[in-house]
Amino acid sequence: MASTAILLALNPGVSDAAPGILSPADPLVAVSVDGTTDTCTLGFLFTGSDGYARGVTAAHCGKVEQKLTTTNRQAVGVVTEHGQGDIALIDITTELRVFSKLPGIGDIRGAITPEEINRTQPLLCKRGIASGLVCGSLTAPAEAGFFTMSGGSDHGDSGSPVWAVSEDGSLWAAGIVSGVTTNESGDAFVIPIAPYMTQWGLTISR
Repeated sequence: MASTAILLALNPGVSDAAPGILSPADPLVAVSVDGTTDTCTLGFLFTGSDGYARGVTAAHCGKVEQKLTTTNRQAVGVVTEHGQGDIALIDITTELRVFSKLPGIGDIRGAITPEEINRTQPLLCKRGIASGLVCGSLTAPAEAGFFTMSGGSDHGDSGSPVWAVSEDGSLWAAGIVSGVTTNESGDAFVIPIAPYMTQWGLTISR
């Protein structure tokens, strides 16, 4: 693919949609040692093999051991690991109530593999703190650690959850937004989530 990705961190001025609750697609603030911040979007929320809550966002949104908060500075957790692609694992250490359901959308049943995305070509949707809810189609197959979907993204959408909608209307975690292509379409680059769920021992929280 000739196009490259533009990363989508930093969108100041956003606010939490549901105070007291932590949900997928919430604003996520990475706080640096010098006090500077970048704002991205929280991806899906999971349960780790140890029974504790985990989350994901784009790796360029936070270094390993970097603290993450809500926009009103309530603790969310700490980045503990980066994947091979642009994805970061978060240990959730928050006093907020944690829900894995996509607010106003529904429950995630499980994950869809990159192979199934390529085979079934499902409707793909994402929700970011900048562009909101956008749905589109697969525009480049899932391979080499990413796929692209139509609909575009904007600054602050990095880490946004991307899900597939099956024919029966059920929702399946597909990936997280990494950036946008530099071509005219501005398609969103997406990192598939299923391989990392296996690697990190994650299951969809209930």
